Amino acid sequence: MKKTFACRAAMLAIAGSTLLGACTTVPREDPYRLYRELMPDSILVLPPVNESLDVNASYSWLTTATLPIAEQGYYVFPVAIVDAFMKENGLPNPEDMHAAPLNKLGEVFGADAVLYVTLTEFGQKFELLSSTTRVNAQAVLVDVETGQEIWNRTLNHADSNNNGGAQAGLLGSLINAAITQVGGTLT
Repeated sequence: MKKTFACRAAMLAIAGSTLLGACTTVPREDPYRLYRELMPDSILVLPPVNESLDVNASYSWLTTATLPIAEQGYYVFPVAIVDAFMKENGLPNPEDMHAAPLNKLGEVFGADAVLYVTLTEFGQKFELLSSTTRVNAQAVLVDVETGQEIWNRTLNHADSNNNGGAQAGLLGSLINAAITQVGGTLT
């Protein structure tokens, strides 16, 4: 009887420790830890590398990208001046600008961090009765001093414009789709 009780107690102890061991949690990595440690004040936004079909995507995106960053309290270097400076110094396209040494960018501009963006999809896709505007990009924020990646995200945005369907009728939907296409091309 003592052996059976001792055997059951040992098995219960092993099962209990296994169960408790399975309940321990692994601490999750804080995705913003490095960002808070390095906390940049100024960000150099380089023109994005364009892998989309829209030839104007790089500079179209760049015209609107810095406002939200500046509104968060960061100093953003004027993109037109940065672009002109880089072109005058032998870096005529975004691919060359992204390949510039990080320490040189820090030395010339005095930025705390550099934002590298690659546009993978940009523009409108037109269907028969609607259009969808899509922007997909990969963005990486790198600390100039240490070269560490502070932040890395894939950004996706889709805005669907369904023009009427049954309410406006087929002719009205086609006219609205045509107007949307022309308006999107002009803007």
